[in-house]
Amino acid sequence: MDQRLWIQPAPMTTKLPGINKAEHRAHPSSSRSFQQVLHQEVDQITFSSHAAQRMSTRGIPWGEKEMRQLTAAVDKAEQKGSRSSLIVMPNLALVVSISNRKVITAIDKAGMQDNIFTNIDSTVIVTE
Repeated sequence: MDQRLWIQPAPMTTKLPGINKAEHRAHPSSSRSFQQVLHQEVDQITFSSHAAQRMSTRGIPWGEKEMRQLTAAVDKAEQKGSRSSLIVMPNLALVVSISNRKVITAIDKAGMQDNIFTNIDSTVIVTE
């Protein structure tokens, strides 16, 4: 009896997020280009599980307005060559890895009192 384990490779898929083949063929002029899809996916800011958990347990409100403000702040820090930044917003502060576009941790307004932020190379202050 052959005791070797045979593993068959899984078929490769080339499905890109946001692209539906049927829609792409049906409406080629209205579909987004590959560059647009790639740009949108690469520029998207993500939250670490730690940051998401902190925001959830502390009841930090988050919506489209805050996401737009965060995106603008990350873009500014990126233009200045920052790698890790403290983004100070009216009700919270976020430590963000600029190169990965990922929120590492979140601190509510009460938690910002008497706190020291380390391993950052820049600070962006967001006003309303």
